[in-house]
Amino acid sequence: MKNITAENYFKPDDIIKNFGAVNFETGEQWAITEVDILNFVDKITVDELVPDDIKDLIEVSKALYAYGYLYWTFFTLAQEQSYKALEAAIARVHEKIYETNFSSKGNKRLQLSDMIQKLINSGNIPHEKKVQYDAIRELRNISFHPSMQSQRGLAAYDTVIQIIEEINSLFQSLEK
Repeated sequence: MKNITAENYFKPDDIIKNFGAVNFETGEQWAITEVDILNFVDKITVDELVPDDIKDLIEVSKALYAYGYLYWTFFTLAQEQSYKALEAAIARVHEKIYETNFSSKGNKRLQLSDMIQKLINSGNIPHEKKVQYDAIRELRNISFHPSMQSQRGLAAYDTVIQIIEEINSLFQSLEK
């Protein structure tokens, strides 16, 4: 793991130097640069229906991913931040539909799994996505109750993209 110093503060993490990119049409290969990482981040789109406070959570995830070029662990933190954004989105959509995120007795906040199930029941989350949501919830639980620092690296991008697509879909479901 990179130990930050004044000399290496703005330099890419040593791990990223081992990765490259390939243009499969031309066969050209090159080392991944900060521009490549920023181009990945630029491809992340957030639907206009997503509320600004949820967009802010997503923006933090995007920034962490971009800074992963300088500090490898930030890629993992970007993924973990996207879990927070999804949880906030689920809670927001659930509250819009059911007018509360508390139990029927009103004294206990619903667990994330309960809100997911209720959104599946209402049709806001397609039933066939239950396994996917449960898997993301399990990854979230593992991340938020760690026994060590995990390292997802560049692979975190696929999860971040998938989660943001789900957030977009959740808010689009309110328009149907």
